[in-house]
Amino acid sequence: MLRPYDWLAYQITKRPGIIAGVAVVIFVIALYGTTLITMQTGNEAYLDKNTPRGALLAHYADTYGSDAIMVIIESDDVTKVDTLWYIDRLLSHIQRHQSVERTSSIVSLLKEGNGGVLPTSSAEVKKIIQNAPPGVVERNLPSHMMTLGVITLVPGLSEDRQKQVLSNIQTIVKTSRPPPGVSVTLSGEQAFSQQMGREMGSSMGTLIMAAMVLMIVAVLALFSHVRYALLPVGVVAAGLVLTFGLMGLTKTQISMVVIGAFPVLIGIGIDYAIQMHSRLDEEIYKSPLQEAVTTTITKTCPSVLIAMLATSTGFIAMIFGPIPMVGDFGITCTYGVISCYIAALIIVPVFAMLVHYRGKRQKKQGISDFVTGTGEGTDPKSYDSSFVHKGKEPLIEKYDRILGLIALKIAQRPIPVLLLVFAIAVVGFTLDNHVPISADQKTFVPPDMPALLDMNKVTRTMGATTTIPIIVSADDVLHPENLAWISHFGTYVVDKNEKVTNVDSIATLIAAYNNGTLPKTRAETSKIVSSIPTQYTKRYLNGKNEAVMEFSTRDMEISQARDLIRIIRKDMNFYPHPPASQYGLPDHLRCSAP
Repeated sequence: MLRPYDWLAYQITKRPGIIAGVAVVIFVIALYGTTLITMQTGNEAYLDKNTPRGALLAHYADTYGSDAIMVIIESDDVTKVDTLWYIDRLLSHIQRHQSVERTSSIVSLLKEGNGGVLPTSSAEVKKIIQNAPPGVVERNLPSHMMTLGVITLVPGLSEDRQKQVLSNIQTIVKTSRPPPGVSVTLSGEQAFSQQMGREMGSSMGTLIMAAMVLMIVAVLALFSHVRYALLPVGVVAAGLVLTFGLMGLTKTQISMVVIGAFPVLIGIGIDYAIQMHSRLDEEIYKSPLQEAVTTTITKTCPSVLIAMLATSTGFIAMIFGPIPMVGDFGITCTYGVISCYIAALIIVPVFAMLVHYRGKRQKKQGISDFVTGTGEGTDPKSYDSSFVHKGKEPLIEKYDRILGLIALKIAQRPIPVLLLVFAIAVVGFTLDNHVPISADQKTFVPPDMPALLDMNKVTRTMGATTTIPIIVSADDVLHPENLAWISHFGTYVVDKNEKVTNVDSIATLIAAYNNGTLPKTRAETSKIVSSIPTQYTKRYLNGKNEAVMEFSTRDMEISQARDLIRIIRKDMNFYPHPPASQYGLPDHLRCSAP
């Protein structure tokens, strides 16, 4: 084990400049890697696509999912003709984007009530609104000071593509020249994720800066008895840069959980750096600089390596967990402890060689050549081994004495201490199951974040948009018996659960195009389906073997949503299926929560 360290010690003591140059090159590569880091938001942070449930949710999102961008238009009166014409121009421009499936707004309602064209007077606008269904008006025009537009994106867009589409739409809005007094705001999951990513970056910077400042204070208070006391801080900073570089080069994304890894790394990294620096400072009083550096590398680094490997093993175990962002936390911490160890292993001894490190302490009566710091060519054994610090006794020695007294008291009463620790562990284990769990990204951001306020405004206006999808598979989902099962089961779930507000499916869509009833024959079903625009059928139907039911729900805590999903799963198992026939029946029903 010592041979690699002997070789490294030789290289550092003989060629410190070359080693420093190599370290700088690696540091520059790490800086490039930091530019490749991306933020992770959305369901991918919670569910692994390689698991059955994650794969099912990914299939649902790619096949049926249709993300929407909300457009909030506000003014003193959004029903003014010039404002309505502006909304029409804006959404028509957005509609032409290749990744936009359709747009809808109050303008669509007004056109339907006016022969396909916008009214040209306020009286006509007022008349159409008065004659329209109240529920439709309320959703599109909650007040005369605000209206909402919906931009529905093409299903199956990747996260990167959605971000690009959002950026393009933002550009269109900025250059749209709204009438005086009219403001336009984009909201929805994409806008929320975009701003959340910015908040994550800002929070991460603030968190790291605060941790570094506190670390500097602690080092100056407890480690000031050595020369270059802030060197460990620089080591930790370099270790963090290496960590970020590895994350960028290996495409490890930063999530809200991963951000919490960096204070942990700062604490572990400063430990490695201080151990190296402290041992070097001790050895410098016993031997010349080169020998002190060699002893530090060959004696201290192997022991620290064992501690580093043990720590890494614990973090690596997180990678095998079911939640991707917890695995990323483990990967990040593993990168971090390795990077901080390597940074301490290289920077401390190389720095010592380049600056001709010398100790801060001196002999009581003074020895000129030792005080000046070289110590080269002098027999350290000829010195009196009793050295003192300048001035008062340093705080670190007082701290050491206090720790020694505490350790002595604990050693004198081991059984009571162990019983106390065991009792605390039992209490903690018991209370662990009562710790609330939150998977709602809205709780991860500041309550005054503009994107969150906009989303809350949309929710208050349009109601909760949370859905629980059920994928129905059969030899022929469009067979009348299967459509009847989908319709009846959907009604059963809505009637049974007060937290379920509505259900949408291929059955409800077909009924809407058939005067509210389901067809009796397969041929009639095919005729009706062919008359429905494809943009609507593909929202609920995938070929003839698969369809989706979407249950709209009220806003709920995660525990309530979990209970509701469990109830719906039980209902699927016990609710009577249609009889088997040559046309087939639902082979299996699967449920995935968003």
